[in-house]
Amino acid sequence: MMERSVFDFRLARQRIWEAKLSNENEDQPPQYMFIAMCRHFDSEDADKCPDTNASAYCRPLLYNETGTCTLELPGDSGRFDIQPLRRPTHYTIQSSDGRLFELNFCSPISDSRCGFTSLDGVSVCEVNATTGGKSRAIGITWRSVLQYIEEKGLKMIYHGPNDSKGTGGAEITLVCNENITFGEPVFKAELDNLYKFELETSLACLAWPVECAVFDREDNKFDLGQLRKTDGNWEVTDPGQGKVRFHINICGALNPVKTYVCPGANVGACRTNSSESTNLGSVTTGPKINADGVLTLHYTGGSPCEDGRFRHSTHIVFHCLRVENGPRFIKQSEDCVSSFLWETPVACPVKYVVGKNCQVREPSYSAVFDLRPLHRPGMDYSLTTEQGDHYRVNICGTLDEPCGGYDNASICLTSGGRQIPIGEQGVGQFTIAKDDRCNFYFVWNTALACTPSKEVECIITDDKGEVYDLTSLSLSSSNHMNIDRGRKHKFFINVCHSVVFGYGSMCAYNAGVCMEDLKKPNYHNRFHNLGEVSEGPKFVDGILTLNYDSGEICSDPQGAPHYTSTINFYCDPTSVETTPQLLVDQLCHYVFMWVTSAACPQRSTRHLDSNSTGDCTATNPATNFRFNLIQLKETVNHFDGPNGFHYSLSICDNLDDSVCGSMAGACRTKDNSPLKEVLGIGHSNLQYQDGQLFLNYSGGKLCQKGTRQSTRVQFMCGAENTTQGPKLLEELDDCSTLIAWNTELACEHRILCQAFDGDNLVDLSPLISFDNNYEVTVNRSRFFVNVCRPVLPFTGLGCPPGSGACVAHVEEDGELTQEFSLGYPHFSPVLDKGEAVLKYMLGSPCPVVRTQMSSSFHFKCDVSAGKGAPVLKSITQDCQYQFDWKTSVVCPSSEQVVSDSDNYVLRNKELNTAIDLRPLCKHDVHKVIKGGKTFYLNLCSSKTTCDGAAVCRQTDSSSYDSYGENLEVEFDYANNLTKLLYTSGSLCHKSAGNGVDINFSAEVWLKCDPTADEGQAEIVAVSLYFTHFTSEGKLN
Repeated sequence: MMERSVFDFRLARQRIWEAKLSNENEDQPPQYMFIAMCRHFDSEDADKCPDTNASAYCRPLLYNETGTCTLELPGDSGRFDIQPLRRPTHYTIQSSDGRLFELNFCSPISDSRCGFTSLDGVSVCEVNATTGGKSRAIGITWRSVLQYIEEKGLKMIYHGPNDSKGTGGAEITLVCNENITFGEPVFKAELDNLYKFELETSLACLAWPVECAVFDREDNKFDLGQLRKTDGNWEVTDPGQGKVRFHINICGALNPVKTYVCPGANVGACRTNSSESTNLGSVTTGPKINADGVLTLHYTGGSPCEDGRFRHSTHIVFHCLRVENGPRFIKQSEDCVSSFLWETPVACPVKYVVGKNCQVREPSYSAVFDLRPLHRPGMDYSLTTEQGDHYRVNICGTLDEPCGGYDNASICLTSGGRQIPIGEQGVGQFTIAKDDRCNFYFVWNTALACTPSKEVECIITDDKGEVYDLTSLSLSSSNHMNIDRGRKHKFFINVCHSVVFGYGSMCAYNAGVCMEDLKKPNYHNRFHNLGEVSEGPKFVDGILTLNYDSGEICSDPQGAPHYTSTINFYCDPTSVETTPQLLVDQLCHYVFMWVTSAACPQRSTRHLDSNSTGDCTATNPATNFRFNLIQLKETVNHFDGPNGFHYSLSICDNLDDSVCGSMAGACRTKDNSPLKEVLGIGHSNLQYQDGQLFLNYSGGKLCQKGTRQSTRVQFMCGAENTTQGPKLLEELDDCSTLIAWNTELACEHRILCQAFDGDNLVDLSPLISFDNNYEVTVNRSRFFVNVCRPVLPFTGLGCPPGSGACVAHVEEDGELTQEFSLGYPHFSPVLDKGEAVLKYMLGSPCPVVRTQMSSSFHFKCDVSAGKGAPVLKSITQDCQYQFDWKTSVVCPSSEQVVSDSDNYVLRNKELNTAIDLRPLCKHDVHKVIKGGKTFYLNLCSSKTTCDGAAVCRQTDSSSYDSYGENLEVEFDYANNLTKLLYTSGSLCHKSAGNGVDINFSAEVWLKCDPTADEGQAEIVAVSLYFTHFTSEGKLN
């Protein structure tokens, strides 16, 4: 078993910085996020803290509490409770020179050889004192002070009696020792009548969380840190005693709550009932795993048991399970050990592999990650944070120049004119140096961290010459995700590109669709290849289709030899940022439906001239991201310039001959003038250089200087569906014209608007706005917000471009001024205790402290809220704007069975609303023809052609296959759909071989359209035994 570095995350203060790694000599430097943390520490160590505001964040502090045995430090810095040190009588201490003392904590001494009783209120005395042979009261109970000085630790001070001159009192220094629960006090010295004692105890340790990760013999990692709560605690009920409740936290002390108080310091578990609470043990060590692979956690040193022989403790056994069941109380033993069983996916092993020489092999599919090319001999990477601290970094080797006289540093911090080495190159692998004060985290985005992938052409032209481009759905750093109705399987999907391998998606490198079986406890055999990337999209029966074949071996004897997947794409210009939906899985064949604007035709290729290849794409060589502007070929763009000039522009193509003659990609005309100047010949050679995306049209009209007119069109990133079109920037003396074009198609980094924690998925993309911003008004401030995308620009709003949220001051006349960015959409939303949180960071400078503005949005389920809107909750001193957002988009779907007695009215019990299907049946039945087959749909009548079924298919002139009479309804709040699933239809004749009964079924999606009078059904997908309809109508 190799040695490991253990990092201490017990932090009392935390500051977060984010910055971009930059180097003047590199066009495309890596990027990373840096987090620095600093806890209070001794003043003599002040120079060790890199925080430039050390006086504010790292100064020693003193805290006193009089007449009590508990001490709460400000904020979440920690808590002391030494009440468990109280004894029924007293402690007896003998000094090295034979002197005898009696002492107690939080209570007077009793049964004392000093002759005092509990009524005398004496907590420290000397028996038969050396002066006069009479016992002496040294410390008085009610004159006690519990004191914590960060330089010196925790002390209990007892002042002497008021009427006893010359008695200085007692000072007991409590020394933190996590291995000793209570300990015994020892006499140290007497100085000017002040008696000094010392006691080692775990109760003197601040309630820091402990290391929560452990490794087994096979290097599997078990990290229970995800179970640690920072707000509230895990609550458990004793089934045998309804009024008894257990409260547990993992690897950290219980969080304070209003409804109960648990005695003791750093308490990890406690038990309460209607009248009392019991300490079930303090947090002193992290989890352990034994030779049999059993993962356990122990809390010891709780309250005394009823018989006084033992103290309460807690024993938790963790079992790997893909569903989080939480802790369950098992029993309490005779020696007061409370046992719990905890079934959780967090207890499942994670394979941990340590490489050598800056290389590591991924264990599942054997890819080798080699970071050695990141090393720069002769040139270090450079980083400067918002706070002005500067870092030099080099990977897989030492820095080019020493750091503060230290030659082996790989990371160097320069702060306040001093150089501090904070990381060094170890033998064979890169390590991060740390002490108990500060921790540093770096995130580096690089192609070297990617596994091998496969990509195919994603553009297709139909027989009418229409171009279809699915490139925008192809992801290079994340995946599209979907969870089935039963929440038993999760699907990772990519388009024309293999699924991206990474945390939570350990899929085969060539898989285009990958399924995770959430029921399997072993993480390494839960992922299944449902088809590999082999060819691009094509049309099948008029449907734009993408097939992935040759997946894992199919174990179903009726199925194909291997798993396969089909994605059917359907055009809807209004459907942006949608996700694929699983229609059906049948005999190892999975069918997905994807309604998206990307499936709409782009442009007819017959309009392209001989100069255009029809490509109109460019690739960023540093990231391998491909820009595709073919969508901008749709229209000719006209705009006005100064002095009566008018401009016409075509992208990746030439204008029509009637505009400016032949071979003109850009043209200029003038009012009341026959002037027609060709400003450049159009083509489709889109270029990407030095971080800029542009087209250069040259070869225009001859200028006076003997050169020809040229036009450069510069494309800049904007929000979806908010293309502002071309804008004239300037015309230069060298006969060149510069045009700017703000478009979403120039965006390389667009975050995935889904929160995913490995098991749960929340999709916020329905909240992305394409026409209006979300607005919040508070007094004279107005906030503008979009979700996962930049704020939409409009006249009068001057938010910094690209901001995900911004704030403006509203003048008396309504004018918006003083616009500040509240952060940019750089990071996807995350799940925090089951709640989706979206954070925008790196906004405008904060005017109060030296940091940058940021904003966070906490999305809360409210099925009646619809999309909802943000509400400002608080603003912190360092300019963090915190919003709550109630919305139905994050609510799970509601399912229910519908019976005949419902009379064709679908009742949503959560919303207390109803959908009446009867208006959809005015014409008795909908007849739909698809693929040469005739289908009938009637949602609310049993007297139809289908003989009682809502959906049927005609097989001959008088026979029909029923697609089901049993109805289940799902209210899909995220997509604002009502889904009707009809099951138990006729036996599916074509797929029921070998005696296996497979019945037809159908699913109907009802989509609200306020402008429609009645629904018009359309079949969008037909599988072997499954038919999918959509129907838009006014649903009452």
